[in-house]
Amino acid sequence: MNETDIIRNYCIYVLFPIWVIVGFLDFLQHRKTNIAETSGLMESISHQLLLLSMGPAILCGLFLEINKMVLLVMIVCLAIHQILVYIDVWFARNYHRDIQPIERMYHIYIVMISVTLLSAIVVLKWSELTLNSARDLQFHWKAQPLSSAGIILAFALMVGLGIIPYSIELYSCYAKSKLRKEVK
Repeated sequence: MNETDIIRNYCIYVLFPIWVIVGFLDFLQHRKTNIAETSGLMESISHQLLLLSMGPAILCGLFLEINKMVLLVMIVCLAIHQILVYIDVWFARNYHRDIQPIERMYHIYIVMISVTLLSAIVVLKWSELTLNSARDLQFHWKAQPLSSAGIILAFALMVGLGIIPYSIELYSCYAKSKLRKEVK
């Protein structure tokens, strides 16, 4: 196994799973602080936007050759994600949801792990990123696709610890907001 394989496996089998698990721990913290009763539907929608903001970067990393175009997509996704994290925390705080120190730590981990993933990708593909070619500005399927196990792991983590829990959160916040309107 060469250095490229080690970095690639580290991203797929260590950093990415940790990033998703920390996102799930953040979800559990939202439940603990009763998001449906406090900041409610708007904060839950912001969590959906956070998930959506990283989707293109994750899919590009899984299926496309990393070149300047894909890196640009990843950087834009990460920038949007960071802006949305700030808005999310601001919104929750201003709508009186108690953000405990552990949840703040989760947010820091989510930010730092995503930056670390991106920087590892840049290091991994540095020589290709410094070349000037029209091919750099196009999307191309990976010449050597990721293993089926890596892709299955990524999708299982995203669905099981990201999409499903945050969809449950959205539904619970929506149901609570609808109930509040009916009571009025």
